[in-house]
Amino acid sequence: PLRGEPGRERRCHLGLHVDTNGNRPWRYATAICYLASVPSGGSTVFPLGQSPAAALQPPEDEDLDVIEAAQRLLDADIDHIDRVFERGERPERRRDAEVISEAADRGRGLAVPA
Repeated sequence: PLRGEPGRERRCHLGLHVDTNGNRPWRYATAICYLASVPSGGSTVFPLGQSPAAALQPPEDEDLDVIEAAQRLLDADIDHIDRVFERGERPERRRDAEVISEAADRGRGLAVPA
């Protein structure tokens, strides 16, 4: 956890944008602009992202689970897991948001350092 006010701790914020890339097999480019800097650490995680070599292999079952969870969230008009976790929208989709968050926590996909 990161330090907040003296005597209080606050957890690092994790929010993931949900995107299945329009069911296309690859993305040409993604532009990332960080509006604030951090003294150390930090990254943007793409839980469904793959390296070019990995993209040549068939997806693993876990990848399919994450893709299906992302699609269910998008079908429910949820484009960011914070809408489920923080705002309480579509509570029936909470497990789908958890699947995506857990995949990122396990280091699935690609991470771009801040």
